Amino acid sequence: MSIGPIFGYSAFVNQPLENASRGWDRVSWGAAKERVENIYPQAQPGRFGSLKIIGADLAENYDIVFAFDQDERLKSVELAFHGVPSDESFMELKRWLTDQFGPSTVSGAWEYSWRRGQTEIILKRGHNLTITYRKAASQPA
Repeated sequence: MSIGPIFGYSAFVNQPLENASRGWDRVSWGAAKERVENIYPQAQPGRFGSLKIIGADLAENYDIVFAFDQDERLKSVELAFHGVPSDESFMELKRWLTDQFGPSTVSGAWEYSWRRGQTEIILKRGHNLTITYRKAASQPA
């Protein structure tokens, strides 16, 4: 799997990075499910009350899953790439995220995280490759 085709086409790359501190793309953490549905009318109902955009970019390289809490407020956005990830694809995304968000924290084997404002960004490689944007836990004062 090469991530090359996603650049220039995807909501992932085109999502406003200035919003990454408080949400993802055009929605903020805690946005009502109805608002997310209005902003992303192509989203379909997914598992456990989520919304899913299948084949989110022009090359259909990944899906986007919007997850909500028990009050139907946005808690995370996951980009799940199709296909088996190569080491090269994973490292290319890690470099890109590091360029955008600064140094990462190693969270586990093949898992790195970044933090910007209220948002934690997690890159993980398992049976597929995912990037999860979620509201970060409060840091102790």
